[in-house]
Parts: sequence; C-alpha cells; structure tokens
Amino acid sequence: MRLTRDLLSGLFFAFFGVGLALIARQYPLGTAAQMGPGYFPFGLGVAIALIGCVLVAREAMKPSEEDEGIHWEIKPLALILAAIAAFGLLIESAGVVLALVVMTFIARLCEPKWRPLDLAILTVVLIAIALGVFVYGLRIPLPMGPF
Repeated sequence: MRLTRDLLSGLFFAFFGVGLALIARQYPLGTAAQMGPGYFPFGLGVAIALIGCVLVAREAMKPSEEDEGIHWEIKPLALILAAIAAFGLLIESAGVVLALVVMTFIARLCEPKWRPLDLAILTVVLIAIALGVFVYGLRIPLPMGPF
C-alpha cells in the first residue's frame, strides 16, 4: 500500500474524528430525546472517524497500480492559511464584511484562472450567508465594518 492522498486523508479524518469524539465525551451526552451539549459533537466525531476508516479501507483494498503518490501543492496551502489568518486578524478591527472580502480574494488566488465577476458573486453570496446565519439568525454581535 502506497502513501496516497486518499490514505492520508482517511488517516486524518479518522484521527480527527476520534479526537473530536473523545473531547465531546467530557460533556454530558444525554439521550436522543434530550440531547446534552456533547451529543452532536460526539456523533459528528464518530461519523468523521467512520468516513476516515472507509477511505483507509478502500485504499488498502485497491490493487497497487500505477499510483501517482503524493504531490504537494504549497502555494494553495499557504494561500488558504493566509486567507484564514487574514480573516481572523481583520474581523474585530475591520468588521465581518471587509474580513470576508479580503479572505475571499486571498483564497481565490489559489485558482490560476479566476474571473473578477466570479469573485464578486462569490463574495456577495458568502457575505449574505454569513450575515444571515451568524448576525441575524444566531444574533452573534459581530462588527459589520470599521465604522
């Protein structure tokens, strides 16, 4: 069995899911009728771990053919991490709208052929969803802008 993307993804999902389930066990689980604060995170952790196990098992059963192995793309990884960091740094000082604009622009640089119209549509939809869910739906007091 070669070290492939599917194998590494499966291992990552399995370890992350088990870790999440173990952390969730520290909270009361409750029952299906009266769910406690650890019920959903525990179930989510178990589901993620099972997905990881399925990926690992599928990769283990695959006949070893001409497998491409792992090819690391450093630029997209660095840009996604930079986008997340920029969002985290900007959300308090610049507001959620500007933080999402900057995050979306930086993340979009991962794609070699991006169009400005696609970026504008993606940004508007992302802002609408974020504001709708977090600010208006969950009533989280996030600053809208620097003003």
